[in-house]
Amino acid sequence: MENLKNFSFDKLKEITNEKKYNLVYINYDRANGIKVLSNIIELTEEEKNSFYRIYIFNDNYMVTIFNFGKGIFKYNKIQKIDFDEYDERYIYLETNKKELKNKRLKVRVGNLKEDNSREVVQYIDFIKY
Repeated sequence: MENLKNFSFDKLKEITNEKKYNLVYINYDRANGIKVLSNIIELTEEEKNSFYRIYIFNDNYMVTIFNFGKGIFKYNKIQKIDFDEYDERYIYLETNKKELKNKRLKVRVGNLKEDNSREVVQYIDFIKY
């Protein structure tokens, strides 16, 4: 697990190592400030600089990018191999967005190998039901 490391969008390929992932962009200061995308290139430059949090995830990892303001971005990364034990669960979504209709969020919940007392959640994918 990687905690609060410095982040820049130029380093994203190094951090994710894969092309296929889901991306959830959150900006509470905007109307419709939650976007679900399939690639970082779908974000505008303005969105890359003004967000609350960005989640990038697939079955192997979840990267959470935090905006601390004044151009300071940090990230956490949790990988499937970081878990000691885990369960996979589903969260049902209620939304009007057509790309998420009849889908639920699959998550991994469990304890870390390095700190077994700490339970964490890793987003995995959006699954049809």
